[in-house]
Amino acid sequence: MEKKPFFTGTFLQPDLGLTSWSELLWNKEFRDLKRLKMEIVIVQYTGGGERAYYPSKLSWFSHSYNLLDSIMAAAERHKINIFLGLYLNKDWWSNYKNIKYLRAELKRNQFVIEELTRLYGKHPSFRGWYIPHELGNLPYLSWCQRRRLAWFFRSMAKCCKSYDATKPVSIAPFFSSQVNLAWFGRVWYQFLKNSLLDLVMLQDGVGCKRVTIEQSKIFFAEMRKACQKAGLELWGDLEIFEQYHGYPIDSLSFAAKPGDINTIKKQMEAVYPFVSNLVCFEYNHYMSICRGEEERRLNLNYKREILSFQ
Repeated sequence: MEKKPFFTGTFLQPDLGLTSWSELLWNKEFRDLKRLKMEIVIVQYTGGGERAYYPSKLSWFSHSYNLLDSIMAAAERHKINIFLGLYLNKDWWSNYKNIKYLRAELKRNQFVIEELTRLYGKHPSFRGWYIPHELGNLPYLSWCQRRRLAWFFRSMAKCCKSYDATKPVSIAPFFSSQVNLAWFGRVWYQFLKNSLLDLVMLQDGVGCKRVTIEQSKIFFAEMRKACQKAGLELWGDLEIFEQYHGYPIDSLSFAAKPGDINTIKKQMEAVYPFVSNLVCFEYNHYMSICRGEEERRLNLNYKREILSFQ
């Protein structure tokens, strides 16, 4: 029987609700990840605005939580590998073209990287780094703007590697179906070739309705060429939710529900030939047995429809 694709990991998006989770809940969560054959968790960010999701002593954090301590303890207990996300300022989307903003964001992250390395650098579950500053409009930007962003990401990667050159540094860009395919590939190759990055986890954009499944297949094929030429590894970051409010659907705040298992299967099959690994966005909010009925239903359907064929 031909082996079918499955998720080997998931993103984890921190929020205040998770800061109150007990050790029992985290153990239940990570135990189920192992049952689902997921062995990688990418913590999307460890700080944002004035909040740190780890016990930070940096002055600009007015609130620090021990969430990351709980995650790392559960990961060690259940032998899960962790990618640590960096600090993400909420103003990224309105300021990513501004060189003064990029310099300030880089400086803060340099302190965060140093602090995370001191706290968790020797932790047995620490696998790599994730830069949470998402890029989606890269092919639409001017040469000068792309050059500034290339400097920013290369500087972030260089700082991560200065503490441990063996830890891979990753990003998770997204894309729009409107961009010219050949231009998409050229721009990403130019961006990646000297970036010091190791891994691209390309978002498929299906759950948030930016693209169709067939369109995602085409763009993954093009990104694979760019990554291979630049010497990077390509993973698929697949959305297991279905967005029903927010851009590009309407002007309301983002809202989504767990996706349909048949759609998720098609998403996986579409991009699987072009990637070396599949991760999802994201288990905790859309497929966790520690959540509600819809999330548990998707979890059960995933086990029945996907894992039963492994």
